[in-house]
Amino acid sequence: MLHLEFEGNADDASDSGLDGNIVGSVSYEPGVNGEAIKFGGLSSPGQIRVPADASLSFANEITVAYWLKVNNQKGTNGNGNQVDKGIHAIFEGSEVSDLLFTEAGNSTFYYPAPVNFRLQVGGLTDVGQWVHIAYVVSEGSSVSYLNGSQYAENIESAPIDLRTSSGFYIGRQKDNWYPLDGSLDDFRIYNRALTSQEIHELFDLGS
Repeated sequence: MLHLEFEGNADDASDSGLDGNIVGSVSYEPGVNGEAIKFGGLSSPGQIRVPADASLSFANEITVAYWLKVNNQKGTNGNGNQVDKGIHAIFEGSEVSDLLFTEAGNSTFYYPAPVNFRLQVGGLTDVGQWVHIAYVVSEGSSVSYLNGSQYAENIESAPIDLRTSSGFYIGRQKDNWYPLDGSLDDFRIYNRALTSQEIHELFDLGS
């Protein structure tokens, strides 16, 4: 498990001890629980690099949950051009990633099985408003949640293989594309599928 509370740092609050390394510029502000980390987007990009570890190898199940606040929709498009409503990277690993598309108002979680599979959370159109997002992927299904309630569900047609030998990049992709102009709080990654009740309890912690 990985649990980043962002209380003035990117230290891991779980037993895994996977403290993040901050690269570039970040700041801190009041979040939903204590402090939150703030990424400056195109004008002041920042990134957290989480080291590779066996606990972040997901053979069949994964849960990702976090609080997000979009501070500015401006970003880059798929060609790298600056646009008023752009793409922002929440996090990236070797087999999974999560991108925010401010023009469409959705967050999209990608993973490789089935090929190029996507799971979304929509309705993310308000700047300056905290929302809780969660993705739960297992061998039989994948479910997305918005503010503690189920948003979408997909039934899988093939086993999932999310094993990875690399760590994670948060707030910007590893190749420095799509810097996030927003804030994150209570960022969690589990190597198991949380139940709907557990997701709702995570939402309740900050509501």
